[in-house]
Amino acid sequence: MTNASDEAAIGKLVDAFVAGWNAGDGEACALPFAKDADFTAITGLRAKGRDLIGRGHSEILSTVYRGTQISGTVNSIKFLRPDVAAADVTLQFVGKQPFGIEQTSLGLLVTKDGDAWSIAVFRNMVPFERPAAGTLERERMPGLEMKMSQRSSFADMQAEQKRLTESWKAEGRLSEAWTGADPEIVEIFGAGIAFGLEVGRRKNRDPLYSQDEWRKALREAVEKAAVLEGNLQRAKEAMQKKVKN
Repeated sequence: MTNASDEAAIGKLVDAFVAGWNAGDGEACALPFAKDADFTAITGLRAKGRDLIGRGHSEILSTVYRGTQISGTVNSIKFLRPDVAAADVTLQFVGKQPFGIEQTSLGLLVTKDGDAWSIAVFRNMVPFERPAAGTLERERMPGLEMKMSQRSSFADMQAEQKRLTESWKAEGRLSEAWTGADPEIVEIFGAGIAFGLEVGRRKNRDPLYSQDEWRKALREAVEKAAVLEGNLQRAKEAMQKKVKN
């Protein structure tokens, strides 16, 4: 039998992770994890073990997510066994929203050893937003099409890229600073935002691009990617030459 104290203990695992994040302390973020926990970040990056999870969070909280604050809400807990539970959690950025991310959807598998609960599996994701497929989705998720239009503006994305660039320069990470400052990367982000705004405007009338529009968008993306790849290769070669000299 499970009881309210178990649910409270599971909630405290989320609270501990959030507190560690808000303090900018990667090791504190990792404390609620089991020693051999599995972790998957929103980027798809995987880590195994509390130590690596802590070191990874120390890195991101001192660079790309430095100074950010989050809140955590446990939406539901399902006990698979008295000592195993699955939890659905929403993590939301408070104030500054890095990379235009408002919130993430987090799935946890937690286990109980003796009287102590810990996180065994952590799977985080950014909810993917697209036009509704049909009547069922529109009824269950009203306003789905409009969510994409609520993302950060192009100016916000440029400001975030500038902040990252200065941060990486200060740390001597010059190749990454160059990449973050490259206007073509910012342009690609901007194209995605523009697409989201267009989908939001079309709403239920014509939520999908025509075949010709998709072909055009794909062709432009491929062309930009080819140019970007060439620029990145030249930058890499320049950095290698500088090291040799």
